[in-house]
This record gives sequence, structure tokens and C-alpha cells, in this order.
Amino acid sequence: MSMLAGPTRSGVAVLAFLAARLLSLVLWIFYVMAWIDWWGGPGLIVGLVTVPGVLVFPFLHWIVENHLPWDYFAMWAGMIGLFTLATASRND
Repeated sequence: MSMLAGPTRSGVAVLAFLAARLLSLVLWIFYVMAWIDWWGGPGLIVGLVTVPGVLVFPFLHWIVENHLPWDYFAMWAGMIGLFTLATASRND
């Protein structure tokens, strides 16, 4: 059975889960684009084979760009909030 088609998922849970997945994709694209901006072509490879961290990537971004990536933190917090909403609104 698919993760989304289970009988215990409410409509809110499915929508929150899909929104969280979409936001996580946008967050990953933001991460890869930052590496491409910093290193060009090799940055694409680095972005594709590494994992964005909650602490490591913002620290690197702060060193390179001279400011913290607040939009990254906001997207990350939104993603965690949506996953939490999806879990809390299940009909178990």
C-alpha cells in the first residue's frame, strides 16, 4: 500500500505531507544552487553528492556570503512544521 493511500490518513495529513515534501525539494534546490553559485560546475557535483545540514550548511553560507541564510532556516522550520502537522492529523 502506498504511503499516501492508507486508510488512516486524513485529507489534512496528505496535504501537509505533500506540502512538506515540496518544501523539502525547494530547500534542496536552494542548497544545490548555492554550491553552483560558489563553485560553478564542480559545485553542482558537490551539491548533488552531499547532504544539506541544519548547522553545517548555514555556517558555510555565513562564512562565504557574510550573512546567515534566514530563508533556509524558515524553509527548514516550515518543512518540520508540515511534517509534524501531517503526523498529528493522522486518524490512527
